[in-house]
Parts: sequence; C-alpha cells; structure tokens
Amino acid sequence: TADGTQIRFAIHSGDVVAGFALVELAEGRSRASLRRMERRTGALWKGFRSSLLLLAALVLAVALLVGWLTSSQLSKTLVQPLEEMSRAARKFAEGDLDHALDPQSHDEIGELAQTLNHMARDLRDHEAERERLIADLEVKNTELERFNYTVSHDLKSPLVTILGFADLGQADLKS
Repeated sequence: TADGTQIRFAIHSGDVVAGFALVELAEGRSRASLRRMERRTGALWKGFRSSLLLLAALVLAVALLVGWLTSSQLSKTLVQPLEEMSRAARKFAEGDLDHALDPQSHDEIGELAQTLNHMARDLRDHEAERERLIADLEVKNTELERFNYTVSHDLKSPLVTILGFADLGQADLKS
C-alpha cells in the first residue's frame, strides 16, 4: 500500500499465476514515531494556517482603523483650518476685513491664522487712516476754494480800478 505496511504479490506456478498473497509488515518504532509526528504536524499546521489568516485579517483591520483615524485627525487639524484661512483670505480680498479667524492651535497653522488676523487689522487701520486723510483733504480743498473765491473777489475791484487808470493813461498818451 501507499503507507508501506502491506505488500501484495502474485504467486506463480510455472507461467501461471496461482494467486495473490498479502503480507502485513510490522511497523518499526521509528517509522511509527515519524507517522505520529507527521499527523501532529499536519494538525498543528492546519491550526497555524487558520491562526495566520485570522491574524492577517486582524492586522488589516487595525491598519485600516489607524489609517482612518490618522486621516480624520489630519483633516481636523490641518485641512479644515487651511480651508477656513483660504475662505478668510478670499473675504479679505473682497474687502470684508471684519472676518476674524480663531487660531485654535499654537503650531504653524495657529501662527498663520494670527498673522492673517494681524494683516486684516492692519488693513482696517490703514483703510480708516486713508478715509480720514481723504476727509481732511476734502475739507482743505473746500477751504482753498473759498479762499480762492474771496481773493479773486477782493482783487477784482482794484484790478478794475487799475484797468480804468491804465485806459486813462493810454488815452492821455495817445492825445
């Protein structure tokens, strides 16, 4: 047989097969021991394979969970603040300088938010100063126009008199 414990052979009488014989061999200690080890190893390997598959599935699940947690944490701490700063920068560009950012962290993202808030505050201050200077310039232009009107009005009468005397002088010189 395939396990080597039985031998089957034909019995011949001349050229004729008279029958078959089957002899069973006693298995030696070492051979029996090897068979037991082979059976135990096969059973262990079968259990080991299922344990490996379970372990691989567990490692995959943990890796997916860690990836998802990392992704959500990055989104919370990096992507969302950057998107908020981008929206604020667009509002600043549109002229809405009152959109303040909340620096939630003390890292580079928080510093960037503080810098954007400082920039908006400076722009508001410069805009207010510009408006004040424009208003001051309008007041001074109005005063200058009044002064111009007054000077031109006050000089008009003496100029008419001077022109009159010049015409008289010219008439005298012609005659």
